[in-house]
Amino acid sequence: MLLLTIIVGLAIWVAYDVYQFRALNSVLEKNLTQRLNSQAKDQRLRFDSYIKSFYPSTKLYASNSKLHQYLRDVDWDDENFEIVKYEKIPSWMPSLSSLRRFVLPRYAMLLDDAGKVREMYHDKGIIPPEGLMKLSTLEHELSDGQGYMMMLDGNPYLVTSEFVKNDYKEACLLIASPVDEEFLQASQGASSHDGIIALLKEGEDEILVSNNEELVPSGKTLNDLKSAYLQTGEGFFSSGSSDSIVRFVSLISTQEIKKQTEAILHKDRQLRAVTAITFVVAFGLVMYWITSRIQKLSRKVVNFSNDMNMPQPELHHKDELLELEDRFELLAQAVQSETQALEYETSHDLLTGLPNRKLLYDRLQQEISSYSANGGSFVLMLCDLNNFKKVNDTLGHHIGDLVLKEASERLTYSLRKDDIVARLGGDEFSLLLIKTNIGEAELIAKKIIEAFGSSFTIENDIIRVGVSVGIVEHPKHGRNIDSLMRGADVAMYHAKHNQMGYAIYDASMKNAVKTSGGF
Repeated sequence: MLLLTIIVGLAIWVAYDVYQFRALNSVLEKNLTQRLNSQAKDQRLRFDSYIKSFYPSTKLYASNSKLHQYLRDVDWDDENFEIVKYEKIPSWMPSLSSLRRFVLPRYAMLLDDAGKVREMYHDKGIIPPEGLMKLSTLEHELSDGQGYMMMLDGNPYLVTSEFVKNDYKEACLLIASPVDEEFLQASQGASSHDGIIALLKEGEDEILVSNNEELVPSGKTLNDLKSAYLQTGEGFFSSGSSDSIVRFVSLISTQEIKKQTEAILHKDRQLRAVTAITFVVAFGLVMYWITSRIQKLSRKVVNFSNDMNMPQPELHHKDELLELEDRFELLAQAVQSETQALEYETSHDLLTGLPNRKLLYDRLQQEISSYSANGGSFVLMLCDLNNFKKVNDTLGHHIGDLVLKEASERLTYSLRKDDIVARLGGDEFSLLLIKTNIGEAELIAKKIIEAFGSSFTIENDIIRVGVSVGIVEHPKHGRNIDSLMRGADVAMYHAKHNQMGYAIYDASMKNAVKTSGGF
């Protein structure tokens, strides 16, 4: 509650601070966006110029006299050759001092007239991807005379090539470079811009590469960077050729905006802090009075719960109102649990856990009402255990109770999922078969009798208890609960008296029962 008091007291102060922050941020962001738009144009021009410089450099390398002299002297007739690899500038390339005036290649390859790589220079000892070593004829054609952007192992590469012809042999000089952080940094030269450039695939939001992998790593999305960077200057890669459309994006950090905004707000916050503190103190006094009343109410809830034998656990909330809510909820749950327990006890048999007579009558009334609306039929059975009294008299009520429990389980297993087994009292059970006719009920009755055909093993005693079943069908044998129960009782007595196992009610049974003294 104290925390809530502080939050409410500072709410107005915070709201105003947020409003002022957004207003300042909007103005500063607008200025930074204008600066970024101008910067992005320059960055894009530098990038395009750098890309376009690759082929002229390749052409100059190919016209190098050292290369022609090398091709004259080298023997490429052996078909079983190994690629000659260089980590330092090879003899067929211009000297390093000469190379510095042009684009420094990361990979330089000499290919024979069959398109096979014979010799390769790889800067810093990094082996190029296999796809670069095995370019297709189409890829060679696309890189001839222009810069060709291609994707290898998910990374962009810039490839240019120039065919070399002389009196000795034909060859192809292929210059390649991964378009990575180093490449993008080199493309910007001595630019004074502090922004970041990045490349993305068309239709995708994921960064392929940037000139500052620490701040804008590959794999990040523009959406991920939206809160930290302004983004502008998006455009497609349009120099040379490309096997996929690549977008060029310029970004600039919004950290500068945040610094300027914070500096301006700092002075204003000092003035507003005095007002806010005064408000918090006044509001805190009011909330203290309210909190004390809430604590008193919480104690009353705890005392009431203890008096009702529903003790509550210790709660250690710092928010008194939340604690009061939890205590009321615990009290409501306890009352609900007690109510459900009482309802269960009034509708179920405590020994077997089966529905009792009250719950059975409720379901019977539901089925009778459903018949009035939808038609159909259902069957009611009454079951009585044979020789159960003898079990009680000889083995005791404890064994009798265990027999009743197992009998209830056998009855339950004999029925379908939607049918109901209820214990009416003593050794008498009732079965309600939903959406069932007499023919189906007979099959179930036989299944029940078969289930009781095997003996009961109770605490090392083998006990044989049969069952007698009386069957009635609604509405054929009765349209209300009383008539159905009487009919089922008569049929059950008839089955028991005649040792039939089960019997279906017939009006003639009533007279037979009276004659034999059944009532």
